[in-house]
Amino acid sequence: MSPQDPLHSGAVENLSSLLFAKLGSQKSIRIQLPFTAPDNSEPEPDAVILDKEYALDCKRSRVHPARAELIVEVARTSLNYDRLEKSGLYAEAGVAEYWIVNLVDMAVEVRREPKADPESPYGWSYSGLELHGPEDVVKFEGVEFQLSEIFLGILDE
Repeated sequence: MSPQDPLHSGAVENLSSLLFAKLGSQKSIRIQLPFTAPDNSEPEPDAVILDKEYALDCKRSRVHPARAELIVEVARTSLNYDRLEKSGLYAEAGVAEYWIVNLVDMAVEVRREPKADPESPYGWSYSGLELHGPEDVVKFEGVEFQLSEIFLGILDE
């Protein structure tokens, strides 16, 4: 596996700081750790947000989580793969919300409402798609995220 480039790792660092600051007392946050997907694979999303009790149950059972409230991928070279393959995989897993931090266009793609879709990989997709720029605010479970914090230090001046 190739090492992460500084743009990707900088965005993941910013993202994790933001998630822990905003959700750390309410949710369990996993950064680049396995997620058990329906196809018996275990992708390692850049961020997975879980209910704290469920996360604790997974630790006690010594299993990786198989469901999540939010998954975030940071993408540049993997953008098409994250939009198609991983989107279908996470939708099939019932992940209610999936964000792609798009480093090509410096935007955040928010996908919601997983649905069966025979035309998509894994037979699933999301019916809702919102595109947001770095100046926008996105809400997750009533918590506001200023997207500029994800892009801090990595936007071209």
